[in-house]
Amino acid sequence: MREIEFRAWTKKYKKMVCPKDVRENLIPIEKTEVGFRLKTHFILMQFTGLLDKNGKKIFEGDIILIESEWKDVIIAETGEGPTEVSNQIIPVVFQNGCFGVNLEHDDWFDKRFYSFREIEETSGQNEFEILGNTFENPELLTS
Repeated sequence: MREIEFRAWTKKYKKMVCPKDVRENLIPIEKTEVGFRLKTHFILMQFTGLLDKNGKKIFEGDIILIESEWKDVIIAETGEGPTEVSNQIIPVVFQNGCFGVNLEHDDWFDKRFYSFREIEETSGQNEFEILGNTFENPELLTS
């Protein structure tokens, strides 16, 4: 059974916090004209149940490196020749009821959403590397 875990980005303090910090900050509320609201606003991100190749937990919002290796089609029939690498740096999202990524077109993938299971079934790729996250490292996605 998959472990259910969250982390949160605090909009006010612009930092990532663990669940304990979220619980402690859920208590402070302030009275408004229409009711009550939390003093600190969070963006919650759920753990995908997967670990990257370095043993780090992969969360929604993480930016991961997906490496696809393939041999040139002409040379592949002999099983010899150079290996081409197609790398994609892409954020993890929750879509269509599962975790995955919106991949760009390359020799393995069409441009669309792929769950982690589909990536493994299509390319055999099941190891990813976390490079950062969309809040602390948005520059990783601007290349």
